[in-house]
Amino acid sequence: MYGSPKTLFTAEFMGSNNRLHGKVTEVRDGKARIEGKGWVLWGQAG
Repeated sequence: MYGSPKTLFTAEFMGSNNRLHGKVTEVRDGKARIEGKGWVLWGQAG
């Protein structure tokens, strides 16, 4: 529940540290690149 909350409600309930504000800028090979203000994160797409 902490590491990968199933819903936005759960993420917000557990605390703001579970939510990132960013935009998906690239998807390839099953991975998504998400960019925010001053950070970049690659993760599993889907």
